[in-house]
Amino acid sequence: MIEGRSGEVNMTAKGYPEVHSYRWSKNGSFIPRRSDGYGQSPRVTSDGAALPVPPLTLNVLYPAVVFNITESIEVAEGESAQLECSADGNPLSEDAITWRYQGSTGTQLDSVNTEPGHSLLTIMNATKNDAKKLECIADNGIGVASIRTAQLIVLYRPVILKGSSPPACGC
Repeated sequence: MIEGRSGEVNMTAKGYPEVHSYRWSKNGSFIPRRSDGYGQSPRVTSDGAALPVPPLTLNVLYPAVVFNITESIEVAEGESAQLECSADGNPLSEDAITWRYQGSTGTQLDSVNTEPGHSLLTIMNATKNDAKKLECIADNGIGVASIRTAQLIVLYRPVILKGSSPPACGC
């Protein structure tokens, strides 16, 4: 059926002995027959093998999918880095998007979800230890979670790792 339009579902049954009666139900509740004569007209009524359906508004549920992410960001050590992630899905609550370092198991990073489907991750005072891949995860409980990766690059001054003594002088 097309959203906003009416339609009809017809489920004619054949059998022996011949089928004379039909009962329609939704979520365990019977849909009243058109001929039952209710004081207040229900929105949907059945008519034998046919179920006329009035214009509908459909709420189609579908898995969350990350469609936009800051793929790479470069900051100097001590600066803050801000990464964005956007997702679509239905339903999509404000906490449907989370962040974590790639390879970590369940440790979520603190992020700000400004609205359903949009998340900002800020890493304050970035250090060389923060230079890793991060994952944006969108999960609304339908289907599998959608994961996209971002790379944080932290620029820092060279560090002498091991001192060495000058070569012996043969003067």
